[in-house]
Amino acid sequence: MLSVRNLSASFHTRAGIVRAVRNVSFDVAPGETLGIVGESGSGKSVTCYSMMGLIPMPPGRIESGSAMLDGTDLLRCPEKELRAIRGKRISMIFQDPMASLNERAKVSYIVGEGLQNVRPDLTAAQREEKVRQALLDVGLLPEFASRFPHEFSGGQRQRIGIARAIALQPDLIVCDEPVSALDVSV
Repeated sequence: MLSVRNLSASFHTRAGIVRAVRNVSFDVAPGETLGIVGESGSGKSVTCYSMMGLIPMPPGRIESGSAMLDGTDLLRCPEKELRAIRGKRISMIFQDPMASLNERAKVSYIVGEGLQNVRPDLTAAQREEKVRQALLDVGLLPEFASRFPHEFSGGQRQRIGIARAIALQPDLIVCDEPVSALDVSV
């Protein structure tokens, strides 16, 4: 499903060029889970952001490589095409729930926003049901949908981010340390 070959990415800083990722290669088959393990600063997040087309240009840049998703190179995909792939085919769970959730939006909007874009065929009631089910799937009560992110703990916020990703039912979910904010009982 996903084949990453020789991915290299760098950032321009005041101190010079920082090579964040060098020649990373891996494959992910349908139904397979792949974990990338490394110390802090080893390029795990940059690898995820590169595949999703989320490296800020500048200061970052993809130096080389490819990330083929069923024949489409995500690293060279035009932004419009990449936006159509994100959500529908690939979703992401971000590392930092504090930064990845819109503090001014209710949970129902946060989890359901992607559904409005990816599944315009759904009625409001069907979207609401998918949001309710996604919240249940991550261990949150459906009535939490009417609250704002600041009303939740860090672990609950991370669950909201996970619900947002799974509600779309994408082919592939890219996770950037998705459980780091969750408690041990989860």
